[in-house]
Amino acid sequence: MPVRELIDAAETLARAQREVGNDLARRVETCRATVSIVRLLEACGEAQLGQVAAVLRVDLSVASRQVSQAVHDGHVERTVGTADRRVRTLRLTPSGHELAARLRTELAERAGITLGDWDTDELRATADTLRRLADAITTRTPGHPARTTDES
Repeated sequence: MPVRELIDAAETLARAQREVGNDLARRVETCRATVSIVRLLEACGEAQLGQVAAVLRVDLSVASRQVSQAVHDGHVERTVGTADRRVRTLRLTPSGHELAARLRTELAERAGITLGDWDTDELRATADTLRRLADAITTRTPGHPARTTDES
């Protein structure tokens, strides 16, 4: 059954991603959560905790704990909003920017080794399929936070 094959392939991909994520974190001497947060903040510049939780698709308490570790390690700083002191903005520190550069290098090297024999069309088609799958999972799964309340 094709659906079962897709589920099996997605589970295999998820295990491979965890393995690569663990290896990447070891190589740059940090934890996987910090890798995710640093990459996110590098892409968006700054964010509030709720945004981090939403993008990483984790509970606010999980995001808070993970951000606290990244702050403790010196890669992320929290600033208090001037207009609303309840608002905390997160951004990379100089150490966080250095870590982001190391992550880019490690990921580029790994991608070159892993996907070096794939042509541009294969890479684009795979990226499109993975985005489509992620979108289907997050927008069509009952109770998933990415669904709007009237769809649930």
